[in-house]
Amino acid sequence: MERYGRINDELIRAKIRVLYRANDYGESLSLSKDLIEGDAEISTLEKAFLGRDAAICAEKQGDYQAARSYYMYGRAAAESCGIDEMEPMKIGLLADAALASWHAGDKETCIRDFIIILKSLEKIDPKSSLSAAHCHAVCRHVLLWLNINVTGDNSKISRNVEIFPGLVSNPNPHKEITEKKLQAIEMAWYMLATIENNCLINVGVSDGIDGFLSKGPVIEGEITLCLAKLKNTLALLDSNLFIPALESKIASISYHKKNKDIMDDSDDFCITYGFLPVAALDQQVELLEIAEKTILCFLSGCIFHDNFKEYDCLIESLGCPHDFKVRDEFLRALGGHHSSTDVNSSVSKLVSMHRMAVDNGAVMHPKKIFDLVFRVMEIAGELNHIRIFAESAFNWLVSKWHIISTQQRFQLICLSRHERSISKVITDTSDVWEVKIIDLLQSMLPTIGFSNEEERHRILNELHHKLKSDLSL
Repeated sequence: MERYGRINDELIRAKIRVLYRANDYGESLSLSKDLIEGDAEISTLEKAFLGRDAAICAEKQGDYQAARSYYMYGRAAAESCGIDEMEPMKIGLLADAALASWHAGDKETCIRDFIIILKSLEKIDPKSSLSAAHCHAVCRHVLLWLNINVTGDNSKISRNVEIFPGLVSNPNPHKEITEKKLQAIEMAWYMLATIENNCLINVGVSDGIDGFLSKGPVIEGEITLCLAKLKNTLALLDSNLFIPALESKIASISYHKKNKDIMDDSDDFCITYGFLPVAALDQQVELLEIAEKTILCFLSGCIFHDNFKEYDCLIESLGCPHDFKVRDEFLRALGGHHSSTDVNSSVSKLVSMHRMAVDNGAVMHPKKIFDLVFRVMEIAGELNHIRIFAESAFNWLVSKWHIISTQQRFQLICLSRHERSISKVITDTSDVWEVKIIDLLQSMLPTIGFSNEEERHRILNELHHKLKSDLSL
């Protein structure tokens, strides 16, 4: 460099590579930026690698927006090369750019990018080259990572799923990647639709899933997607979407029960083309407890969010026939017109009391307020939905507690003894919402005066232990 100065782009590019390999990402990025902005006199092929190196340096420094820009610079250069062998790298650079967007908080752009990526993958044979095999395998790996990242659930994965900057566009993949068995591309589409639902956004993947499946729907994919759709409707509290989502959930459980031996013996690479069949009437009856508990979760969510329009819409729609069953006793309890003889009917009556209290302006007893959150968390724990309701239930209970502790203190037991610990849980910001809501219930429980306090304490301890275990996975 001292001999030829800084005007030789090829020499500068060589220095960038040396700095990059020495992990001097700041200086490497600075020189790369000069070349990119100065329209360096290097080949388009070299520009593709320059963009990738600059993007990785930017990611290493936490500048994800710049990283995306450089990945896309490299992708544009790769496209200009006109070399068929660069197609996998071009796809890989877009996948890495999508990941940079995800890290920057722009999940919508990431999902939109993966629509393009999956369409492009369908056009290249994974057996055509080492790079093609790598691109196919790692794009599926990234989708798995995205879903774990947004849900926090890796309980069904037997290995750690990790990513790093430039993963998908790696120009020197390991040759053993060709031996990796690939899931059908249809399952990648279903995974992307699942991620979209888990992100609570809509860019058209889930709604238009049939249009992305050239060979038609896949039952295993439908089963994967239906759970995400249900969680989406529970989070967004859309009664119109909730009914078909619950129908699909009941259908998926029914199908799994009917085909349990076959599904348990098959691996993740076996798929069945076709639509998920509607649950038979006897299966709908067998699964009515799950349907009722899921309905209670939705209605309670409406209460926690003061969304009584959707509450009333769902109550009205439950009077129509659907592809799931609930008992008349359950529906009468929801209307407040029936004495409860079982847990679901008891909770439905409690939910109804809270709904009517809003219209009547009635003040609920602290026991009823605590009991609603307690019962909903217990049910949500059974259905693996606590994460959906934890924050709203916490905030709702805290708002009620402020009123209780000032205007209904006489209805509590030994409040002064427990008030400090309750306040500590309310103000603590160090834990996740799922744990916080259980901690809050545990701290309040001694002040409420239930005759079965020990049993409730045991249930909360079990929920707390399960949540901590799940979060540590």
